[in-house]
Amino acid sequence: MLSRTIVHTSVHLKLVKVLFIPLVLFFVWSQASAAAPSINEAAKSGDVGAIIQALENGVSVEERDERGATPLINASSYGMGNVVKLLLSKGAEVNAINRGGFTPLIAVSALGDVNIVKTLLANGADVNVQSSGGDVAALWAALNGHADVVEVLIEKGAKLNVANVNQMTPLHLASANGHVLVVELLLANGADSTMEDKDGQTPFQWALSENRQAVMELLSSQ
Repeated sequence: MLSRTIVHTSVHLKLVKVLFIPLVLFFVWSQASAAAPSINEAAKSGDVGAIIQALENGVSVEERDERGATPLINASSYGMGNVVKLLLSKGAEVNAINRGGFTPLIAVSALGDVNIVKTLLANGADVNVQSSGGDVAALWAALNGHADVVEVLIEKGAKLNVANVNQMTPLHLASANGHVLVVELLLANGADSTMEDKDGQTPFQWALSENRQAVMELLSSQ
């Protein structure tokens, strides 16, 4: 009787090992997988280690998120300069486009990080590519008053009289928002102050409607 009990116990222990060990391994693997951020989330947060690990595990440097953005677009959007340099060194497409037509350069021009702007341009970013709404990098930089970014874009050949779907140019947006330094830069580099948007409004009329006195003085002297 005792020997039968020992045999049953031995068999039971073997079954426990057979079932338990794979279960533990699965739990550890699933926990590790859950803890690891996606390459796009890592790009947003600046987690270089997670990005390197993801790439070593075979994740594509062009992996798209739910918005169609690549890690380079996300890193640029969030101002993660070290990640931008890493991704470019791994062959990331510098002119990748998300579903809204935004490239890394357009995204970072809106943000205003001039160092990332320079990095992207040095790696072949197209300064005049337009989004699905017709927006260019210079338009977003002008909208948000990033004079240093506008200056760099101009140096790299930005076309200043390109209009978006609303027929608004960088000068329209800079004028409407009262960005004096940007307006000065645009005017000094050939921006056309007579262009009209889809409603027939010129940059001066936008400045007038928003009571941008300093901008109105600049524009009226043209």
